Formats: sequence, structure tokens, C-alpha cells
Amino acid sequence: MKKAIIGLRHYLNNADTKYWKISLFIITLIFLTYIQYFNYRTPKYMLKLNSVATKGIKAPIDFYVDDESSTLLKIEEAKLNSLVAFRMIPEILTQKERIISDDFINLRRVSNDVDLEDGEKTVQYQKILRSYRLTDSEVQELMETVSLKELEQFVLINLKRIMLEGVVEDRDWILDQIKKQRKIFKKDIILVRGAKEEKISINQVLTLEDAIENMDFRIENQYRDKPSARKFLLRIFEYILEPNLEVDLKVTSRIEDAEVSKVPPVKQLIRQGQNIIRDGDIVREEHLKKINALNEQVLGRNKMQVVIGFTLFNLILLILFSYFSFKIELIKFDLNRLILISTSLYLTVLISLLLIPKETVKEGVWFLSPYSIPIAFFAMLLSILVSPKIAIFASVLLSLYVGSLTGFSFNYIAVFMLSGIVGAFSTRNIRRRNDLARAMLYVTISAIITIGAIRIINNQPVYSSELGAGIFSAILSFLLLVGILPIYESSLDICSDLTLLELTDLSHPLLVEMALKAPGTYQHSLTVGTLSEAGATAIGASTLLARVGAYYHDIGKINKPDYFVENQKYKSNPHDKMSPFMSAKVIISHVKDGVDLGRKYLLPQRIIDIIEQHHGDMTLTQFYSRALEEPRK
Repeated sequence: MKKAIIGLRHYLNNADTKYWKISLFIITLIFLTYIQYFNYRTPKYMLKLNSVATKGIKAPIDFYVDDESSTLLKIEEAKLNSLVAFRMIPEILTQKERIISDDFINLRRVSNDVDLEDGEKTVQYQKILRSYRLTDSEVQELMETVSLKELEQFVLINLKRIMLEGVVEDRDWILDQIKKQRKIFKKDIILVRGAKEEKISINQVLTLEDAIENMDFRIENQYRDKPSARKFLLRIFEYILEPNLEVDLKVTSRIEDAEVSKVPPVKQLIRQGQNIIRDGDIVREEHLKKINALNEQVLGRNKMQVVIGFTLFNLILLILFSYFSFKIELIKFDLNRLILISTSLYLTVLISLLLIPKETVKEGVWFLSPYSIPIAFFAMLLSILVSPKIAIFASVLLSLYVGSLTGFSFNYIAVFMLSGIVGAFSTRNIRRRNDLARAMLYVTISAIITIGAIRIINNQPVYSSELGAGIFSAILSFLLLVGILPIYESSLDICSDLTLLELTDLSHPLLVEMALKAPGTYQHSLTVGTLSEAGATAIGASTLLARVGAYYHDIGKINKPDYFVENQKYKSNPHDKMSPFMSAKVIISHVKDGVDLGRKYLLPQRIIDIIEQHHGDMTLTQFYSRALEEPRK
């Protein structure tokens, strides 16, 4: 594990920061946009039938809900106004054609029978034509003046023509049929002729009276000079014609369905801010319909338009943070801190997504509230490991972002911002890990006061589960900070005051080893620590960093303690028996040995830098002078 951390630190300290800055910017932009879109696509309002609404819901936008009762009325109206279809009964025409054909066959048979006298033929004719009520003289005249074949063709042709137009008893029958189908009277009907459907006026439908008048006119025109033929043909049509229309239920039903399908759903407009359900109301069917309609219309917006909107919003937030950090605060982040800010942001956003309730009415789960989101964790972490000013600004931007996940609710954004600002301020001078508990207390108090004030302003009871959610947020921020802070400090090699305070512990393995193997160096380091702390105080530098750097700057002397004068109290000086070049090499090597020990024991890079630079590049005057005194070889 230690080798992995050393390898990670080495990579982070030597990686191309410019490449990583661009990559992290793009990755963060994509991540934030995706989370917003995922949260946007998730239904926010879900109610359980017959449950008690623990929180009122107001329409966040103007939207429409189906008005089923009005739609049903429109559908019934469409059914009543749909047309009735009538079809011709083909069997009637076939039957009538067969009767006519049979009669004329019999007439021709009698006419062609040479064995019959004229009187006998007349008797036979009357038997065949008895239905047509003709006198003997009329029959004889008919047979003598008109061809039977001509009469038969005239009857069949005109019978078919009339029957194919459709014949009814009278128009009152049509009205009765429309009434039976529970339709409103219309002037038009649908007439079905085989596969053809035609919309016609009721007045265009032939009644029996109309049909006979029509035939009388045709017969008169064609047989004007043959009265017996005219009477015979008119009697045939009076006898043979009968209604041949009936209601076509199948087509009528199809027409009705087509008209119903044209009826658009009646929409009821719900205005923005209008109450959908009030706190304490029992959830009814009408509430569920409105909530479902709201979810559908919110989720049904143009996806690309929504993605572009979220992307632009997040782009502005990231540009503001970058400008504030690099131009105003003049902070040039190393890769370690860039990864710290990015990953802690991702973690906070993911936790926010989990804590934002997907059910507006959720019984007994008080911590599932936006007030539970640990914005203070992000602010306190950045305040400790980066900068309090950066932490405050970043927490304000994060509050706006998380606020977008809650529908840009001012109440939530206000609590997020104040919690983040208080968290950043309360951790700006952390000297002990116990100070984190004090910071948690401050965040808790600020959350309670802010939430309580908002509820008072909104004329709501102060005591509610929302206060519990605010307390939960502070506790969660504290637990996350305590658990994750050491991981970031160790793996990303970020030196905080807490890390430095731990390194001032004289029981640290390196300091214990120094005290045992190089007691003079140990005392020297403690003394330098006191002096450097005083100097740092005078110039406004970090006194803690100065002291810790002094404690560890000479740890490289542990490997060869006897070669350094502070450890030679009762011992001879080994340099007296060494060449000045070798002595100088031994003295200088303690810097490299100190760097190696620092990395082995995972000291922060800032301390390793002090170890590496504490002698600068000055000449070792003592050994240089000795080298000059010695004769050249």
C-alpha cells in the first residue's frame, strides 16, 4: 500500500498539469450535465393513493391535465353526431329478378304453345299475371302489340336501376332507424353499395312512392301509344317494388369509432403556483392524474434543448470558479489539488442525488430531504486543504448547482450557501482534529437557524422534520470529513495544518529514531523549530510549517550521526582522518538521505522540499579551505 501511495505521489508531482486541467474541466462539465439530466428525467412528484400528503405541492410550471369527464362528454357528442350507414339487401333484388324471369318464361311458353286456342291462352295468361290485376282484353292487347322479350328487358333493367339506388317505405322509417341507433337526426346518411360508401342526403333516398312515380314517367315516355303495355308495366312495378335498405351496423360502428378518434382530449390548464395538493390532504385520483400529467410534461420536453441549457449553466459555473481562482486569488493549483476539488465535488453531487427525495410524499423518511445534503463537507474540505476563500466561493457555486437539482428552490439554495460559508469559516484555523467537532456544531446551529427562519417567513410551524434534516446534514458532513480527509492528505500528498500538527508529535517514528541515534541533531532541530517559529511569526508566515520543517530538516543525519559535530560530544571527529572531498560528500549526502527517509515515511512534499533545500547551494567553507591547504597530488 505504501509503495502504491509513493508511486501515486510521484506521478502527481511529475504529471503534465496543463493536460490534466483541460481533461478535468471537460470531465467535470460532462459529469455535472449528466447528473442534472438524469435527475431531470427522474419523476419528482410521486403520490400514493389514499395516503396523507405530508407536504403540499404547487405547480412549478404551467401544464395541462386531461379532463376526462369533459372528454367523455365530447366523445358521447361525437357518437351522437356520427352518421348511420344503410346497406342494400342484395337478396331482395335477386328474388325479384327471379320472379320476373319466371313470369316471362311462363308467358312465352303459353304464347308459343300452338295447341292452345286463343281463349285458353288468355286463361293461362291470367293465371300467370293474376297478381297484376289486368282484364282479359288488356291481356290480349298486350300479347298482340308488345314483344315479351322487350317487356322483360325493360322491367329487369329498370328494376335493377331503382333497387340499386335503394328504396325505403318512407323517410319516416329512416328517422326511426336513426333514433334506434341513438343518433341525432342529420340530413345525411351513408349509403353502402358493395365496397363503395357514399354520403347522401336523406332526400336523395327513394321511397316506394318516388320509385313508382319515377317508373310511371319512364313507362309513359316509352310506351305512350300502348296503353295496355303501360298499365301492365306499372302494375308490375307496383307489385314487385319493396324496400331494400337496412342499417349496416358494422359500418355504422366503424364510422362512430372514426369520429370518436378525432375527438382531442379536453385539457385543463393548471397555472404555475396553483395548488395541486395541500399539506395534510388525502391523496385522491384527481391528485394522481395531475401529478402524472406534470411528470409527463416535464419529462417530455425537448431533450437536446434541456442538455444544452444544463451545459451552458455548468459552463458558466466552472468558468467563474476558474476565473476567481486563477485571476482574483492568483492560485495556481497543482494536480493534487485539482483532483481533490474534482473528486470531492463528484462525491458531494452523487450524495446530493441520493438524498433528494424522488417521492414528494414519503412517510417516515425524514432525512430524505434536500436539507440533508452535506454542502458543508465540500466547503470544510476545501477550506482545510486548499483555501478558505476558494472554499467559500466554490460552496456558493455548488449551492447554485445543487439548487438546480431541486428546481432552483430559494429555500434550499439559501440553506446550502449559509451552511457552506459557515463550514468554510469555522475550519479556516484548524489546529486539532477536535476542532472539526466545533465546526460541525457551528454548521448545525446555522442550519437550524436558517431553516427555522425560512419556515417562520413562510408562516409554517418551526418544529418539523426539516430541522432534523438540517442536523443530519451537519453530522453527515462531519463524518465524511473525518473519514475522507486523511485519505486525501495521504494519497494526494496535500499538507494541511492537521497533518502538520500530527508531525509535531515527538513520538513520530522519525523523531524518536533521531533522538536515539542523533541526540545532538534532535536537540538542534527542536531549537531551530523554536527560532523558525518566532521568525515566521514576525513576517506573517505559517508558524506551524516553519516548526515542522525545522523538526525534520536534518533527519538525513540519522544514517551517519557521528559525522556531524552536534553528535560528537565525547567522540573523536571522523573527518580528521578523511579527505576534505570525502567529508564534504558525507555532509552533503545527509540531504539526499533525508529526502529518501521523508518519502519512505510519507512526509508531505512541502516538508521534503524544506529538507531538500535547507542547505541551499552554498559552499562548505570548512572543507573547501582544507582542500586548498592540502598539496596537489
